[in-house]
Amino acid sequence: MIDDPTEEKILSIEGGYMMRSPNLKIRAIGYFTQFKDQVFNRSLFLDRAIESPDGGTRGGFVNYIMSGINTQHAGVELAVEAKVTPALTASAVAAIGQYIYTNRPTATIYLDQLAAKIDEHPVYIKEFNVAGGPNEVFTFGLNYNSPKYWFANINFNYFAGTWLDFFPERRTPEAISYSDDPQVVQEVVRPDSDLWNSILGQERTPDAFTVDLFGGKSWKINNVFLYLNVGVNNILNKTDFRTGGYEQFRFDFETKDVDRFPNNYFYSFGRNYFVSLAF
Repeated sequence: MIDDPTEEKILSIEGGYMMRSPNLKIRAIGYFTQFKDQVFNRSLFLDRAIESPDGGTRGGFVNYIMSGINTQHAGVELAVEAKVTPALTASAVAAIGQYIYTNRPTATIYLDQLAAKIDEHPVYIKEFNVAGGPNEVFTFGLNYNSPKYWFANINFNYFAGTWLDFFPERRTPEAISYSDDPQVVQEVVRPDSDLWNSILGQERTPDAFTVDLFGGKSWKINNVFLYLNVGVNNILNKTDFRTGGYEQFRFDFETKDVDRFPNNYFYSFGRNYFVSLAF
């Protein structure tokens, strides 16, 4: 349940430039979008959700709602295509963006079995990165079209700036405090220490490089056309390419062991291919 719900608001602006000539094509686009009053809702097992009679806490299933989330997406996209020879074309594409949270939304936690509100507090995620894909993508390609009705295309791709989705409760004072109401500095994780950065930091996956190859040929036999297309993605078989991931929605609030519930990752497919024949 969200107290005083409101509709999501989106403000967006986009502009660009395009040039076409016989041997050169250029396209550049810039964009800026703000999202306001977004809502995040998830059911999960939350450590320290229920207070015990002895004053301690234990975990329980809750409905976790973040409301009033504001994010900002901004970036540029550039594409260039040039004819090197009548049969050979070179192309380059760059997409560079920044997708961040721009405020500190409020998290409201309801105990699942009782539908009772057990906590409400701000989440300190301002300037954290929105997960969902790489912020920077670069591609350089060469395409050859033979006058004998066959073609070949090779693309070199570079991906950077992919951030893991994070557990909001690790970005609260409770996650870096050893007591519910710390009174002295010793009851808080030392600021800027390795542990402090491990708890609060957002993981960025390593940059990755891939190569793709495509080709095809066509034939005309009397009045019949045959089209053969072949493609090989990820020729280098980069199976260690992390395309994304997320933190588990669990955290060891007592001992601050960030490795107790390790992060989960998504990986790209290794080398894969397709063959098609059209009649």
